Amino acid sequence: LQMVDVDDEKYSYVKMIRDAGESCKEVISRLLRFSRRQEGVMHTDIDVRNVLDAGIEMLMKHPDFKKVKVERSYREVSCISGDPVLLQQAFMNMLINSAQALQCDGVIKVGCGYDNTRVTQVVVSIRDNGCGIPEEDIPKVFEPFFSTKNVDDGTGIGLSLAYWIIQDHGGRISVESMVGRGSTFTTYLPVKGKERHE
Repeated sequence: LQMVDVDDEKYSYVKMIRDAGESCKEVISRLLRFSRRQEGVMHTDIDVRNVLDAGIEMLMKHPDFKKVKVERSYREVSCISGDPVLLQQAFMNMLINSAQALQCDGVIKVGCGYDNTRVTQVVVSIRDNGCGIPEEDIPKVFEPFFSTKNVDDGTGIGLSLAYWIIQDHGGRISVESMVGRGSTFTTYLPVKGKERHE
């Protein structure tokens, strides 16, 4: 990056590579600490909407998102407590899973609000109109290394990692799906100060 002139057309690409490398380094560092359970979840006040937006903006450069339209629908919600880097990775894994299930002109709808029955949980929904998941596979989607995709399309750990990250934040994930109609992943996270009551 230091060798390329700022006005050079290659500068923005080199900077993107550098920034992506630094982001990967940070994510891997957090994931390693998370996997060892040495430090637990970092407790920072988080607006989930900002975490979702950051993840979506990063993914818009991902090849799987060239054919995808992402629609956002957020309501004002309270802060939650946790690690924004790990939460962003969890949501990005779910978004990538949805994008890989889509054909051309596919749509992913990302929603954020409260549970209809209580305001102690922030609810994030990621809904796609993709190929859907066979009923017999739904109980297995969060198992490590389970995948219905081609070998080249993933490792089968994305959703299982998202599951454990959300669980470590005191939350849970549910999935509803129908073959040919699409899938909805719904995440429930306790608002700050309510972690012990959920």
